Amino acid sequence: MLINYYTDKFSLMRTWKRAPHVSTEIATYSRHYFFSTTLMFLAGMSSFYWSAYPFDNMCEVSDQNLYDVREGNYSTRIDDRFGTGFEEKDIEFKIGDQLYEFCEQDFILGSMGVTFPFSEGDWMGRQQKWVARLFAATSIGVVVATGAKFLVSWIIKVKKKFAENTYTEKVIFAHASTPW
Repeated sequence: MLINYYTDKFSLMRTWKRAPHVSTEIATYSRHYFFSTTLMFLAGMSSFYWSAYPFDNMCEVSDQNLYDVREGNYSTRIDDRFGTGFEEKDIEFKIGDQLYEFCEQDFILGSMGVTFPFSEGDWMGRQQKWVARLFAATSIGVVVATGAKFLVSWIIKVKKKFAENTYTEKVIFAHASTPW
C-alpha cells in the first residue's frame, strides 16, 4: 500500500497532466438522440415479446384425444432452433399430462416475416389479447411521441440555422453600408 501511495502521489503531482475541458455536448447528444432511439426500440420490441413469447414456440393442446398417448418412457430428438444440431432426450408420459405442440410465435424472425400478433394467436385468452392490444397501443404511443420529439427538435434546429444566417447577413450589410 505504501508503494502504491507514493507511486500515485508522484504520478499525480509530477507526471499526469490536467484533464482537458470536455463540454456537455456528448452527454446532450446521447440524451437527446441515443436514449430516445433506444426507448423507441424498447417499446416496439417489448410489445412483440409481450404478445407472443417467441422463446418456446409451445402451445397447449386443447383436444388431447387427438393424440394417442400411452404411458411410458420415450426417447426423442430435439433440434435446436437454427438446425445446426440435435440432442437426445428421454421423456416420461403419464395419463392426464398436459400435452404441447409446436406453434409459430416468433413474429419477427419467424417464417411468416414481421407481422403484428396483437389480435392473433390461439394461445392467448380473451384477457391476454386485451392486455396485448393495450401494450401495443402504449408502445405505438411511445414511438409516436418520441418521433414527434425528434421532428420538433429538428424543426427548431432548422429555424435556428435560418435565424443565424439572417442575422449574420443583416450585420454584414449594416457594416458594408457605413462609410467608415
